[in-house]
Amino acid sequence: MKLNGFVIAAIVLILAWGGWRLYESVSPNEPDQVKIERALDRSIRDSREGKPGGVLDLLSQKITLNQANVGADRRQIADFIKNSKPSFDVQNKTAKVFGDEARIVSPVGLSLAPFGERTISEVTLIFQRESDRAYGIIPVSRWKLVDIRMEESAVNDLIGF
Repeated sequence: MKLNGFVIAAIVLILAWGGWRLYESVSPNEPDQVKIERALDRSIRDSREGKPGGVLDLLSQKITLNQANVGADRRQIADFIKNSKPSFDVQNKTAKVFGDEARIVSPVGLSLAPFGERTISEVTLIFQRESDRAYGIIPVSRWKLVDIRMEESAVNDLIGF
């Protein structure tokens, strides 16, 4: 079987694109702040669009709220994002990095139709570097959101949101 030039060019382009994506995913040269902000921006954008993938990629398997287990499984989170398309606005995305832990302290706006908008004056997002797999096979280290901290009154407001 003889391949024409178009098919060969398409295969080469696909392999080059895949190689570049692989290099980007495992490249350690990017500053931690950029990695955290990029992951946060992707999860916010995907949440707004009702796509749970970016959000689930950011969340640790051991995610907590005020250091307490939230009890929601990944399927519940995915269904909530698909159905509600919540919009989050983290006003200050500058992380303070301490070794394998990073913290963002910021006001966060939350918009959830049909309930309207709320702003929580101070939310602390705690990230930790965790082992993960790029493309399901390549071991990498990624920043994952492990705890969300806010005043209990803000949590109670959100439950009644």
